[in-house]
Amino acid sequence: MNKGKYKILKNTITACDYTYVLQIIKQTIKSRNRLLVSPIASQTLVRAYYDQKIFNALESIDLLLPDSQWVKWSIWFLYGVRLKKRVYGPELMKKICELSEKETYPIYLYGSTNQVLLKLKERLLQLCPMIQIVGSKESKFRDLNSKEISELISQIYNSKAKILFIGLGSPLQELFSAEIAKKNIQTNTPIAIISIGAAFDFIAGTKKQAPRWVGDCGFEWLYRLLHEPKRLWRRYFSCGLLYLWLVVLQKIDKKNEK
Repeated sequence: MNKGKYKILKNTITACDYTYVLQIIKQTIKSRNRLLVSPIASQTLVRAYYDQKIFNALESIDLLLPDSQWVKWSIWFLYGVRLKKRVYGPELMKKICELSEKETYPIYLYGSTNQVLLKLKERLLQLCPMIQIVGSKESKFRDLNSKEISELISQIYNSKAKILFIGLGSPLQELFSAEIAKKNIQTNTPIAIISIGAAFDFIAGTKKQAPRWVGDCGFEWLYRLLHEPKRLWRRYFSCGLLYLWLVVLQKIDKKNEK
């Protein structure tokens, strides 16, 4: 199901479901193209609103998906388009791994730490025993220089992976996926690049994931804030309130245009 594309703040969100994303991934690999996918949260849209570099990175993504309930609700509030479910990063990663097992797509994992990656691989192999994980590399938790970026991208493409999961956190992962896409123009390698955020930690079990009902109610942010207050309080309170305000302003602008 694809209900179209809608502008939220400054960026364009694809209002679709998991099935549609999986279909596009299959089509992309079959046609030997590249695809950028990112489930996006409200705080990243706020940062992109004020930061041109982040905005450009998000605009380069083919499928920018409503990861949070707040983004999903914003599509309804602004455009009257209702989605049954958000496209939640950890759930999307599991579904893509199931597809990869069925279609024998090799997978590469980039981000987090070696400890998390080891646990993540173990968990993915439990979920999908025949999955092919052809490579992984931990994040250096800093900006890579041009040489390091080139070496990493070459390593990813040389692995012949068809699916690349990036778990750097947003917007770093979207910025990095844009770099990979530039290299892909030269290599013409069929690949789906999925920016997946905290899914690495949640699936690996190294961080607690909010119960499904909490996420469905739109309070996953509060659950995560209670577990990581020092790291997340500024992100959720400042960006969260600002996001709501900017969406309301967008609604007012839409009414004035009529």
